[in-house]
Amino acid sequence: MSLQNYPDWLGSMLLTGNLPWDDMAKSSMHEFLVLFTLHDSYFVTLHIAPGHIAVAVMRWYMRLEMPVFNPPMRDKSYAFLLIYFPSFYQIRMGQDAITFPYEIGEVKCSILTDEQRLAILNAELLDPFHEDSTFEFLLEPPLCRSTFISVENTRFDLTHGESVYFVCLDDDKQTHSIPRLTRQ
Repeated sequence: MSLQNYPDWLGSMLLTGNLPWDDMAKSSMHEFLVLFTLHDSYFVTLHIAPGHIAVAVMRWYMRLEMPVFNPPMRDKSYAFLLIYFPSFYQIRMGQDAITFPYEIGEVKCSILTDEQRLAILNAELLDPFHEDSTFEFLLEPPLCRSTFISVENTRFDLTHGESVYFVCLDDDKQTHSIPRLTRQ
């Protein structure tokens, strides 16, 4: 398996929705980024499903200072990190084209202010093809923006609800608990 793609078994799991969510840990992007870094990891793909749901697939670079996973990982350099966004609103790209896999330099997460939320809501009102469920989603507090900045300084933003779920898989499809995150 190379970093240019992901294995067929993972693609099949994404398409069928048959992901190991029983082993997920609930947190927020902000809390995750306080504990861990995604620097030097790869953003492999973003799978968007109906109902404002998205799954981000990362090839997570395991740093030496990372705590021991349970069960221990055989390959201690990279693992698949799946981030499930049950309330996903939009993706915004920067001016530069983004190609996947996308090597991550930095990730920032912030809670949108009322003014930012109102700007998004006003833009939705002008869209003749908007969905009513979008309005409900935008009114749910808090709404977050996660900004992924590549090592080449290209960027994209994901706007989503605060609660997200994390699952870590190795190349053998085995799930691993992410230390210091609460398991659901």
